Amino acid sequence: MSLFTRMAQTRLGAERLLEAQILPILSQCEYLDTRPEEDQSFMDQDSFLPSAIQRYHQLFMPALQLVVAILASLGTKHTTAHNQALEFLSSHKDTIVIMLKNDNDEVTLSFIEEIHLLVSLSGSLLPLVPKPELARLLTMNTGFGGIHGAVLGLAAREIALASVYAPGDQSETKFDVQVRRQELLLRKAVIEYLGTASDFTEPEMTLVLSPVLSVPRHDERPSRVIATIPTVGDAIEALNSLCDDLAATLKQIADLSAELSSRDHIRVDNIQKVVSISDSAFLQDLDIAQKRSLIHQAYQRLKVAFQDEVKTVLGTTEMLLLLLWRHLANYAETDPSRSIAPPPANLRTSMRLLPALDATAFKDDVGKRLVGALTRISSLDLGAETIGRDWQSYQGYIEIMSRRLRDTVGLHDLLE
Repeated sequence: MSLFTRMAQTRLGAERLLEAQILPILSQCEYLDTRPEEDQSFMDQDSFLPSAIQRYHQLFMPALQLVVAILASLGTKHTTAHNQALEFLSSHKDTIVIMLKNDNDEVTLSFIEEIHLLVSLSGSLLPLVPKPELARLLTMNTGFGGIHGAVLGLAAREIALASVYAPGDQSETKFDVQVRRQELLLRKAVIEYLGTASDFTEPEMTLVLSPVLSVPRHDERPSRVIATIPTVGDAIEALNSLCDDLAATLKQIADLSAELSSRDHIRVDNIQKVVSISDSAFLQDLDIAQKRSLIHQAYQRLKVAFQDEVKTVLGTTEMLLLLLWRHLANYAETDPSRSIAPPPANLRTSMRLLPALDATAFKDDVGKRLVGALTRISSLDLGAETIGRDWQSYQGYIEIMSRRLRDTVGLHDLLE
């Protein structure tokens, strides 16, 4: 698999693998569906070998990486590759749905990476499935419809959760950094999937968020109740969480910029925490100027890494603002002469026990919940020093969408 994945990283190699029918063969591989049901019954505490479930993921992940690599090399317009990749997902639908519905409190970093790849791959293939066909498959829970429903359920559980690790935490390890960045990528992939499923850039959209605003805390969610549809309340909580991530990361960038601007006064007593060198004796032999030079380089690399994180979170925030605005504009519409998007079958099912929506009361309640996030977004320190030369495009888009949200829910006077 490693050889195939390396081949797939070039267009010529990906085309040769496609000619060899690699994707149809992977679709027929039964070993990819042999996921153990219960981990504990397969564990041997006296053995150094990983558990059965971990060994299974070591088999599934390379196949998934190969499919993603082929599509990445061949581009979005290669119909044959995308149709075969869609068949790959549909063939292993039952296994993929189980993975997406995993609700264990403790998951490995590799599992988060695997779910991120699955959601990203599903989102790239979603436009290939016609809307009527997707609705039929979702109702029957067959083919890609089962995967679509599982991703919506994943979004309902996860998009409103705050990151486990705050950027720049003093106790943060390199592993914690990897987990936080992978969480950011997964959340971006989930919100991007919701945007694709809703056609939020098209005049006629498909609703994917229910108009429920109350969001129970994660530790208060009933264990027997499984959310199947993300809500407007989930999206607002996700926006608050993104604001937390942005504020914390921008503060780290500002602090690093201050250190970098006074290179001749950088403190050196913390060099072993900043510079990753295993030989501490080597550091002790350096003079002050050499130590400051090493720390300065480490701070520059760290600043670039934080700027990349900020751009990831800003991209996620942009998509979430658009997704929220399109749904709020639909649910808060009080003019009967204007058409609104009808809810799909799965959304109608989840809303059947809810009282009839009062658009005026809905707008008032949303405004109360949204005012904090919009205030914080408007106060973010976005500039060339914090996120680079593209800062104006980010700031301009966020200002436009924030204004549209304020106008939609009647906050334009309050936040001006």
